[in-house]
Amino acid sequence: MPPKGPDSGIGQEPTLRPPSLEAALAASRRPSDLVPIKVALRELEKAGDELRAAPSDMAAAGRLVQAAAVARYEGRGAESFALSERAAVAAPSSASVQIFYGSGLLAAGRATEAEERFLRAVLLEPRRAESWQELGRAWAATGNARDATAAFVLSELVIPAERRSAESLHSLAKRAASDPEWEAIAEACGTLGYGKAPKRRR
Repeated sequence: MPPKGPDSGIGQEPTLRPPSLEAALAASRRPSDLVPIKVALRELEKAGDELRAAPSDMAAAGRLVQAAAVARYEGRGAESFALSERAAVAAPSSASVQIFYGSGLLAAGRATEAEERFLRAVLLEPRRAESWQELGRAWAATGNARDATAAFVLSELVIPAERRSAESLHSLAKRAASDPEWEAIAEACGTLGYGKAPKRRR
């Protein structure tokens, strides 16, 4: 298993949740108004400049990801984690590599660690739907329904043609039926074309 915490060598940036990320999450709760979302995404792109400038060895990372995928498929979890972490270190400016590593962590039940990988991916490519989708999955796994819903909504709005998170959002909406944020969740379901949201439990 890869090391955790401050000794891992990656994921220690203090700005993985900059104000622009919080602004994007807040704006997503009123998805009918796209202007604040677009502004927040532009600011997120600026916030990720430093991460994108980090030198990366994409050739080495590609080989490591390929080997990690084979190890994961063959059930060699510890080896896959080690290879995935090496890939993440080799390519800190690649959202794809961060998502790959994070998906393995999430599948292993290590959602908090996966969250760090997906936050990095969002900062690297804030207009990539998969970055938000995977971040939403991590937040849902840790019980953070409010931010998970916002991330799922953003995954739809950054590239409207992609509808991959529809099932996840609707499922989360059902779970959150008694949540104080229900009105915003219901609005998000309707705006994104998921039909009538489940009725709020009284």
